[in-house]
Amino acid sequence: MQDKSAEDQVVGLDAEWNVNIASYGMPKKIGKLALLILAYKDSDGRHKAALLRLHKFPSLPHRLLAFLVGGTKFVGNYVGGDIKRLGRDYHCEDEMKKVSVVNLGRYARDRDVVQSGTVRLDALVQICLGETMQKQASVRVSSKWEQPSLSQDQKKYAALDGIKSLEVYLYLRQKPDLSVRLSVEEARAGLCIDVAPLRGGALSMVATRCATGTLTEQTYDEWEVPSDMRLDTGQINKRRYRVVNVCSVVAPHYIVPYVKKKESGGPVCLDDFGAPPFFVILPLTMLKQHIESDTIRPFPNMNPNVNNMTGATGGAIPPAPIVPPAPPAPPRIMQNQLFDQNETFTEEDTGQIGTMDQLDGDAETAAVNLSNKDVEMLHKVCLLGDKAALGNDLLACAHLDNAPDKITDCFSAVVGDVFHLMDRMKIPTHHEFKKAFKVALRDSVLQWSPPELEEVKTAVKAKDGKTDDEIDADMYFNAAFWKACVPRRVLPPRLLYWRVRAVFVSFGGMIDSTSKKPLFNKTAWKKANNILKEILRGYYSDPPGYSFYSTKFNKRGEPMVNAYGFDILSCRRGTNDVESTHKLLLSIFGTWHIGLQMSDCLLRERRHRHNQRCSEKRRLGHPCIGHYDTWLIDALQILVQVNHGILLHPNWINSSDFKNTQEKFGTITLHDAELAEALAKVQIDESVRLTHDMQYLCSVMGTKLPLLPVHTIDERRHFSNLVVQLQNGQDKSCKKMALEWTKAVNGVTIFPKLPVHLRNYRDKFERNAKVRQAFKDAQESREILSTLNKALCPEIEADEGIDAEDTPQQLDNYTRQWPAICAPPQLLLPLAPSAVEPGNIHVGGVLINKAPDIAPLDRIKKRGRGQRGPDNPRKGARPKRRCMLCKGKGETDDAARNCPGSRHREDCKHLQR
Repeated sequence: MQDKSAEDQVVGLDAEWNVNIASYGMPKKIGKLALLILAYKDSDGRHKAALLRLHKFPSLPHRLLAFLVGGTKFVGNYVGGDIKRLGRDYHCEDEMKKVSVVNLGRYARDRDVVQSGTVRLDALVQICLGETMQKQASVRVSSKWEQPSLSQDQKKYAALDGIKSLEVYLYLRQKPDLSVRLSVEEARAGLCIDVAPLRGGALSMVATRCATGTLTEQTYDEWEVPSDMRLDTGQINKRRYRVVNVCSVVAPHYIVPYVKKKESGGPVCLDDFGAPPFFVILPLTMLKQHIESDTIRPFPNMNPNVNNMTGATGGAIPPAPIVPPAPPAPPRIMQNQLFDQNETFTEEDTGQIGTMDQLDGDAETAAVNLSNKDVEMLHKVCLLGDKAALGNDLLACAHLDNAPDKITDCFSAVVGDVFHLMDRMKIPTHHEFKKAFKVALRDSVLQWSPPELEEVKTAVKAKDGKTDDEIDADMYFNAAFWKACVPRRVLPPRLLYWRVRAVFVSFGGMIDSTSKKPLFNKTAWKKANNILKEILRGYYSDPPGYSFYSTKFNKRGEPMVNAYGFDILSCRRGTNDVESTHKLLLSIFGTWHIGLQMSDCLLRERRHRHNQRCSEKRRLGHPCIGHYDTWLIDALQILVQVNHGILLHPNWINSSDFKNTQEKFGTITLHDAELAEALAKVQIDESVRLTHDMQYLCSVMGTKLPLLPVHTIDERRHFSNLVVQLQNGQDKSCKKMALEWTKAVNGVTIFPKLPVHLRNYRDKFERNAKVRQAFKDAQESREILSTLNKALCPEIEADEGIDAEDTPQQLDNYTRQWPAICAPPQLLLPLAPSAVEPGNIHVGGVLINKAPDIAPLDRIKKRGRGQRGPDNPRKGARPKRRCMLCKGKGETDDAARNCPGSRHREDCKHLQR
């Protein structure tokens, strides 16, 4: 190793130790590091591994310690944790800090080979080398690493880990490091470069470039600043700036540092320079060598063509079964153009209803059984495209809209929670098909990753001896174990739609044998139909190239494993991260008496803190700054870089480097452009006075008056008039009514409305109208019942001379017509014997009712100050002292007490000797 060059002094390192697994599946006891694996490449180019057994050594051998700290580079997955454990177990923590290590997960992430730096070694081998590692769980996590001799499986397993770590590193070393920027020596004229983000090399931006171009021979003083811009020369180090001829721009809203607009002083973006090519001066911290690769993208994590688990060799561990890569998600406006603009979602009942009796009428339909022919046709549609579905009415159902002729994969930046999706349909609690429906819906929405699932099944069969049927039953009734070690994915819309629709069609009409009612009623079918519409819009599908899973680590920084040796996964999808925040908001914010503006401020601060905590927990390399004032870090990052040329936090992204987007959070605008135009024409009297909350709503929504629900008397009357005028019944969304409503707005008794306000009040108005009509229809019955009540009521014989104050007594004539019913006499309870006879009484061998012998209070005398208390009634004199020397020599207590040394130590016979 010493004869090789510094670049070739690379060793793959791994370590093993005993792990005792408790019955509940978690590690109970972890032993000392027992085996150290060192893999190297010999002079003939062959890879070899040395297995060093260290558990019998109290400390590391001197030559091994010198080799570790001698400058050799050690590579491996989580190799930093192995080195720390080696130093802790063998008392050489300070020496282990000098070891040069390379974490393969981070190393691969810097080259944009994987999307997560916490990827496992077998995944890296599959991605980089196109090979599959057979890592047996029984060997990986066991308590046999300290046995006198290792088995052949253990030797093969250990050597394979070290050798494959070295091979993965040698493969990744050939790829360019996307986090490296140009140095002063490398920046020469004519060099093709990529313009990268200025501050921070965050892992989410390593494959990001804003523009491409070439370095020119122009100097800082020769660059001509555009006429409408100015250059802040006081903060520029001329030596570290270069003039770039920009050839293409992929991030037009990226802010050019230290260039300001001449008049307003605002930031200048790349698109302000016009169409390329153009010249601009940029710092070296934004320049890196150009890389001819289509995987370099203009924005972080937006590369749909490269799967999260796909490498350059073509080998992959697909997160879903045979799913072709989806096209990039179009902008929001383009997504809406794919659907009918007049499409509306059915109103749903959002109440938490648990029984079928509380819902509307049952939907009469027959259960549909899917045949193999249907499955074959759906398979063709998913693989061959929508042409295979022409002329075939797939999964037809009277309660669902017809399936679309063409499904285009589109995705949303805000992903809906699939667990709320599965809980939308409120079905009968005791329906016999409830469990089967829930499991079928779960498996249709969340697709298990086939390679990991098959690997876990093989390990369970080998260790527990379970059959395929037993494993299927365990996944059906006890899915918690499988969810903790096997990742799942929500498929693209063109696959997810047919899977979920098949579940609805198959289970919706199943009849319970006891209640004779179907699983779905009318409300459940409406919600199912809305879910299918949302799936078509991509609200639930996982974004391409993004994984919601990461490995859990213990306090020592080691991956947590289960009883079968598989990593325990942490999922960012679902109620674990969502519902906890909602619960806090409901329990705290719901009890505070604050206005709308303060509510927005508090929610904004809460959202900011939650996002930062998630970033510190989930994002590899994100700094823990110890506070939530991120704008201070931005300012400090700029100040330190200007004065010292150092990045204080290399993995920090300054949000001030980018132009502000048009996104809004908190209280946002909800009305469309047509309603906004109608509101702008409303004339408001200057005498109108709005409350502080109303003024805040107007400012954030850009209106003259706040859009409020129907609440005043004049608004109720005006709604009734509009209902009479617009009786066509075609305005289900109430959009036309909202536009007509603006003509009567005055800002005092009538305020503008959103269509949803009118729809909600329309439902209430219709219910009240039905109640009033029912009251009129029951007029004849109510009159007959009133006559009957009067006929069956006895008359009261009024007494003359009774005042109005005695009217309650007059009503007693009702009861005088029947004989009075006397209440039963009270029972006499026997008195306790002690209360009858004050003498002593024996009850159960216990003497009760005996007065204690206590002297009267007037006879008790208090002892005066300094007065001697009573003597100890102990009989006999004080026992003699014992001689400690005699006692120490083994003498008896009597001999020790009779010894003269009990009074004077020098008189003891043992001391005289």
